[in-house]
Amino acid sequence: PQRLVHLQFRRFAGCPVCSLHLGSIARRHQELVDAGIREAAVFHSPREELLIHDAHFPFDIIPDPDRDLYREFGVE
Repeated sequence: PQRLVHLQFRRFAGCPVCSLHLGSIARRHQELVDAGIREAAVFHSPREELLIHDAHFPFDIIPDPDRDLYREFGVE
C-alpha cells in the first residue's frame, strides 16, 4: 500500500529482448526501490522455465502459464 507497482507483462522465459530490457531495469533496481516503486514481471512461462532463465533478477518474476493475469489485465 505504500509503494507503486510497475507490473510488466513479458513473453516467454528466456526471451532475448525481455532479458535485455529486464537487465537494464535490474541495474537500476535500487533507484526504483529508493523511489518507492516495486518492480514485477509476469511471464507466460511455467515456474520451472523461469528458474532456469530469469531467477537472477532482483525483483519479482511471476509465472503465469495459463495467462490468467494476462486476461485479468486485458493483455492478450
